[in-house]
Amino acid sequence: MTPLEQALCSILTELMPLLSLQQKDQQQHPDWVVEYWSRDEYINLDAHSDIDEQLLLREGSIRCPTWAHVLYLDVVPDLRGPTCVFSQMGGWNGQTVSDAATTSVISVPALPGRLLKFPGAAMHAVPKPTSLWFMNENDQDEMLAKEEEEEEEDFDYDDDDDDRTERSVILFNVWQGDGPGGVQEDLIEKGILPDGIGLAADDSNDNYMAKEKERRVELWNEDYGAGCRDLKCKPRTEWQRVDIVDSSNKQNTKSEKTTIRVPLMGNKKRHLHANGRAHLTSPARLLNALEDKSTPHHFVLHQTGSGCSK
Repeated sequence: MTPLEQALCSILTELMPLLSLQQKDQQQHPDWVVEYWSRDEYINLDAHSDIDEQLLLREGSIRCPTWAHVLYLDVVPDLRGPTCVFSQMGGWNGQTVSDAATTSVISVPALPGRLLKFPGAAMHAVPKPTSLWFMNENDQDEMLAKEEEEEEEDFDYDDDDDDRTERSVILFNVWQGDGPGGVQEDLIEKGILPDGIGLAADDSNDNYMAKEKERRVELWNEDYGAGCRDLKCKPRTEWQRVDIVDSSNKQNTKSEKTTIRVPLMGNKKRHLHANGRAHLTSPARLLNALEDKSTPHHFVLHQTGSGCSK
């Protein structure tokens, strides 16, 4: 395993007893596949569930991981960048909602060293700016277009010498059984020669792979200690659990409520909503929670049947 995989494995080793207990239909540890990726920039992410993208394209079916995780690493001081996790699962399923229908959201500020775990099918989002959901549709469209343009410019710029880490996170999903389609495994670990690598006539694929694995392990041991011990997490007994402030029971007057518009990722087949936004009635103080420095908050939101046809 790579150093990053060693680190994630140490986290999941601490979490796995809890994960297996919550799989009530399993008599033993199931087989798990871990999908992981990273992100260094603070960008807007519309509400979505992580899914097997290839399965959706091939069969039109939604399949989600069992658990999703966000490990927050470096975060610019005073940057909030909360992850917002909704109770909606595998899509919004809001085609025929009424004013009485409710959902809930938990806002989790990005703090270095924090680990967030939530059900893999849960819809989640990262609003940028934190006031995005409180804008009217025109202002929101302009903000989203500007954000997309800035992302394209950053991609075109792509200067290796430019250190602009804003919100560095490792995201990893745990899939039960088969992993998502189209996700490439470590070629060296599987014994597959990467594209563009040529071998001398007197060398063999097996010899090359063996030497390459040995070289990588030696480098990793030098940088991170034997077995990448310096990257492994502390025992779970030393972790600090963070309580979520339940703001759902607080009374709201009519003037303390507002309409928020939550953009949904992808097309209707992906987000399962009649429109491109979920329109919700929310306590106005949700905005304060999204700008909180460290405390997670829970809110109950009321769905409405209105929305745009984007």
